[in-house]
Amino acid sequence: MVEDLRSLLLSPSPRKQWEGFNHPDFSGEHAFLLLKNRALDPSLLEQLSRDRELMGKGRFKVLLVSHPNVPLHLALDLLPHLLPGELLEVAKNPGAKPQVKKKAVAALAEGMKKYPKGLRISLARRLPPNAHFLMLQEKDMDVLGAFLQNPSLTLASVLRLLDRGNLPPEFYNYLYHRTKWGLRPEVKFKIAISRNSPVPLVLRILGELSKPQLRQIEKSPGQPDVILKRVKLLLGKEV
Repeated sequence: MVEDLRSLLLSPSPRKQWEGFNHPDFSGEHAFLLLKNRALDPSLLEQLSRDRELMGKGRFKVLLVSHPNVPLHLALDLLPHLLPGELLEVAKNPGAKPQVKKKAVAALAEGMKKYPKGLRISLARRLPPNAHFLMLQEKDMDVLGAFLQNPSLTLASVLRLLDRGNLPPEFYNYLYHRTKWGLRPEVKFKIAISRNSPVPLVLRILGELSKPQLRQIEKSPGQPDVILKRVKLLLGKEV
């Protein structure tokens, strides 16, 4: 790569950026370099979006839509043409405009209603924190299990998921036995107080809870008699 062309493309000066773009040696490789320039002239981003060959490359579209200087109307016009994985990359990109990231997440939310299971599993493993709420409507255990292995998962997201109340029973066993979250006192309590949790799992967890937590479960409506009996015993009450 010609060094003076590289300097032009990465310059903060719009004039020099255009000079680099119009350079006779400018190629597709240089277009990707140009998108690394955080001070890129918005009109130059518009110009790049007119290149059919470049726009046929998914990675290039993601970088263009995620650029902090991309004109908002251009980014929003391009979002519907991105594949699910590309939408995910936009949603995860810290440099993308907030409005663009929000629209990308909204597009994923709509797509999650119809995407095939394999794609939902792949996305669940990689969802960024601003898209964790997409799992609140998911019912498939394989997809939920993939989400629990997501490296960006937080305690807050796990607790929010447990609050939804209509999780499949096997989810609770998976969460407790196979993830680090099962060690957290807050998670144990949420599992124990849920009426969807398998009774054998709840009976195992009760002995790990504090007395204030046990009292909350005792007062929780709809608890099976076998659980209430164990709670009373742990609280030292007569059964």
